[in-house]
Amino acid sequence: MIYIVGSGPAGVACAHALVSRDIPVTLLDAGIEMEPDLRQVLTTMGGQAPSAWNAADVERIKRPTEISDRAIPLKAAYGSLFPYRHAAKHLSFEAHGVDASPSYARGGFSNVWGATVLPYHARDIVDWPVRADELAPHYTAVAQLMHIAERKDRLAAEFPLFTDGSHPLKTSQQADALMRDLDANAEALERDGWHFGHSRLAIQADAAGAGGGCVYCGLCLYGCPYGLIYNSSSTLQQLRRSERFAYRPDVVVSRVEESGGRVRILGETSTSGEAVSFDADRVYLAAGVFNTTAILLASLDAYDVPVPVLDSQLFLVPTLRFQGVPAVAEEPLYTLSQIFFELTKPSISPKTIHMQVYSYNDWYAGAIKRRIGALFPLARPWLTMLLSRLMAVQGYLPSELSPHIKATLRRSGAGHALVLEAEGNARSSSAIDEIVGTLRSHRRHLRAVALTPLLERGAPGRGYHTGGSFPMRAQPARFESDRWGRPYGFERVHVVDATVFPSIPSGPITFSVMANAHRIATECAGS
Repeated sequence: MIYIVGSGPAGVACAHALVSRDIPVTLLDAGIEMEPDLRQVLTTMGGQAPSAWNAADVERIKRPTEISDRAIPLKAAYGSLFPYRHAAKHLSFEAHGVDASPSYARGGFSNVWGATVLPYHARDIVDWPVRADELAPHYTAVAQLMHIAERKDRLAAEFPLFTDGSHPLKTSQQADALMRDLDANAEALERDGWHFGHSRLAIQADAAGAGGGCVYCGLCLYGCPYGLIYNSSSTLQQLRRSERFAYRPDVVVSRVEESGGRVRILGETSTSGEAVSFDADRVYLAAGVFNTTAILLASLDAYDVPVPVLDSQLFLVPTLRFQGVPAVAEEPLYTLSQIFFELTKPSISPKTIHMQVYSYNDWYAGAIKRRIGALFPLARPWLTMLLSRLMAVQGYLPSELSPHIKATLRRSGAGHALVLEAEGNARSSSAIDEIVGTLRSHRRHLRAVALTPLLERGAPGRGYHTGGSFPMRAQPARFESDRWGRPYGFERVHVVDATVFPSIPSGPITFSVMANAHRIATECAGS
């Protein structure tokens, strides 16, 4: 029997590759789900038009949590923290200067992701033992698991589409105005390494089959009541219709032991902590970088041995457009990223710097209130004008320019703890400053100015573009993996999540995690 551990995007992509080749698979998962009362609210809203929604139901899924007060807020899922809820009884996590956590939820962090999809450029994975053209057919395969809203534009030459581009989302008025200015100044921008295009998002834009498309209700950042933003739980549901697929929730895997061409999986139930075990022909680990790292270190008895976890640092800078757009708060729109910037500037990095532009959403007023505190009432007369011009640029650095995380597994009582400690990178701050400086230098072309005093730098792990603790190498050594995600010393255990990425490019990570997981499972199918 083949086992997969984890129901996030990597796990379901791996399972799909195997099941489609008639290979029986069992997927083990903690499987934490949202609260039943919240599920009922979503069932009700999902069967109604927005005009019929009950105000109390809308407020329920927009309910603030303790994570809403951060400078760069973490996303709750419909007002719930279930994606971050701990499940393991005998594994704990300690974070020191690190803003990250594992997920034990069914679907993992696809419950709260930003839905951005973009393949990695060849220049961004030159240090991988896998080439971009080897990933290409697997991008195509996993694109079939989701609806992708994208269009053929200036980015397509360097970042190919994996659909026909005929189902784009309707951009906001603010984004339309910015795109007009970008197009008018494209030559000057591209000469300086700035490339741009509409965002590509894993969202069902148009009606398909029995389901409707996006209604532009503006609730994307809280969670789509219609379930139109891709969640790997939907692929899991499709897989469960196959007689070759079995789903086993309530399981947290703690270690694997390989002997005599077999693998024994050891773990516990997430509800009671009762010990469980499974015997496998082959195992694919897709539990997310922190859980997978803990499993591997425990399996190797590598306690008190630190391993580096790579990160792509998040930064956020508000920008103010020269001209506002009227009635932004009343416009029907989606509130995820509207435009992508891809910057290639050798003075910063030979690799791509990825940025995402967000137009109006109702988080902005709350962010302004947190910033100015007691002065907020004085700003109210100007708030409408400010919001009509305000957009946010969210960027990421490649891991070479980012702080990273030191992960150490330590024994703790009857179990163990994964200790995460931030480790700085002297190049990070200057790289962000140069990127924002370049953004400011193009204010005439963007018709917008970056508000650098409001620049926020995320702590390590904050962007959840993290991995690389057991990186793929052509000739792996200890704490490294081969091109099929097999850690040194293992033959029948494969890691298929970002744990095996040799570096973390700045671009969206989930699409590439799924493609690489699909590649590994496809190449190893039947072996």
